[in-house]
Amino acid sequence: MAAPLHGLELLRVASEVIASGTNIPDVPAPKKRGRKPTPGMTEEDRKRARLLKNRRTAENSRRRKLVYLQNLRSERDDAVAECERLRADNSRLRALLADRGLKPNGEC
Repeated sequence: MAAPLHGLELLRVASEVIASGTNIPDVPAPKKRGRKPTPGMTEEDRKRARLLKNRRTAENSRRRKLVYLQNLRSERDDAVAECERLRADNSRLRALLADRGLKPNGEC
């Protein structure tokens, strides 16, 4: 089988074929771009490396998720504490107004 033609060589052959009026010769398609095989690694080695990389990636993802959830829980706890503080403050201020004979805003 002939080596694939590229660039100017392909144009030259195409011009000759068109000029001669003959059928286009069987020219193999150029190779697709893609991941080049890793030299010195067998298919089994590549598979093992891919699995190890996938495991590391999954472990990192789980670790990031745990940190994210811990941060969310911490923020939630802070918000709950702030809400409780504000409710207590509100109750104290309402009691202070009631002691002075005043009604809080929004009440008739």
